[in-house]
Amino acid sequence: MPARGEPSAPPPPDEPFTWTAPPGCPTLTDVQPILDAVVADDLRETMRDTQVSVVIEPAGDAYRATVTVTREGYAGERVVDGARCAEVARSALIVVSVALADAQVAVVDEGAPRPHQGTQPPPSQDPATRVEPAHASETSPPGWAVTLDLGVISGMGDTPLVPHVATGFLFARHAWLMAGARVSTAPYVPVRHAGERVARAATVTLAPVLCALPRVGETARMGICAGLEVGALLSHGIGLDTNLKRVRAYGSVRLSPTFTVGARTGLRCSLDAELRITRPVFAVEGLGPVGRVRDVGVGATCGILFFPR
Repeated sequence: MPARGEPSAPPPPDEPFTWTAPPGCPTLTDVQPILDAVVADDLRETMRDTQVSVVIEPAGDAYRATVTVTREGYAGERVVDGARCAEVARSALIVVSVALADAQVAVVDEGAPRPHQGTQPPPSQDPATRVEPAHASETSPPGWAVTLDLGVISGMGDTPLVPHVATGFLFARHAWLMAGARVSTAPYVPVRHAGERVARAATVTLAPVLCALPRVGETARMGICAGLEVGALLSHGIGLDTNLKRVRAYGSVRLSPTFTVGARTGLRCSLDAELRITRPVFAVEGLGPVGRVRDVGVGATCGILFFPR
């Protein structure tokens, strides 16, 4: 039986089981132990008399396996979708077992079809009728993604915008729902008086993140992400009477309308609104307050969203 992890000559037409997958996906040799485990003993005789084809192809930022089962008096097709090729491959083998069971009950020894049962096409329909797809997300663990972002945000110190960087991970809990965590920092927040910098500050935060990103195209998603930023504000300055070399608690809620485009490696951009829970004030002895963190900040972020295989 042919094992295909890269393009090769088409398999002989009389092969009872054929496996086609793009480079980087499991080969038939890789999945043969799973196939042996999921196909029950009473189905092995059926498999010898049945043409089974599994074809895995990229589908945007995911993979799709088409399982075709053909036997005298029966033909059926099922589709498995998922984010990771290995999980789609394993799920497709489970579908093969189910499809073989359908083929077994569809045709008696004499070759006469039985009455319509389960997912078997009724006699009045075309025998190649497509049945309800089985999704890999129902039988396999979700995929995950790594994010790396760079952006700007307002309302910190006395400059219009300050830079911030972030990295994190997201787990795909659903076809459009992701949850994860993010570490971010605004590494340089200057505080000035009369044009002279009298202090500098920085924030470091950790946030749980929840994103709802439904598809709006083959490789594009659009939605919103929310995170609760909790961490510290570090400050150092000349004559600061409240924040001299101090570490203070810092917290905010960030809402980010988000757009992503791309398959395995994609571009992620967002507009950000930050509602600050803590609003520290910077004060210099003899001058009074010289800067503060404002209630609301707005900004924008762009970065990379990467799905490992």
